[in-house]
Amino acid sequence: MDHSRFDRLARVFGRSRTRRAAFALLLGGVSAGVSREAMACIATDKRCSTKKRDKCDLCCSYFNDGTYCRCKPSRKSCGNDLECCSGLCSFTGSKGRCS
Repeated sequence: MDHSRFDRLARVFGRSRTRRAAFALLLGGVSAGVSREAMACIATDKRCSTKKRDKCDLCCSYFNDGTYCRCKPSRKSCGNDLECCSGLCSFTGSKGRCS
């Protein structure tokens, strides 16, 4: 398993989630080794939260503003390529920045 895939899995399991979201992830195949990209996730710039439900923890980009799934602009800190609008998170040592 490469380091970026491991980081993505660690983020998925490391986040605090509702019981429903955690159950959905297990049913979605994370425990079977299927990557998050293959599962149903909410695309960037799509609404992830309403008054009745909050699914922002299911953003494909792993980043949200509380209402919409977002991507991070250049020079913002990042943990993987999916978070960045450019699709590239460059690491210097242990710190990543969107390119």
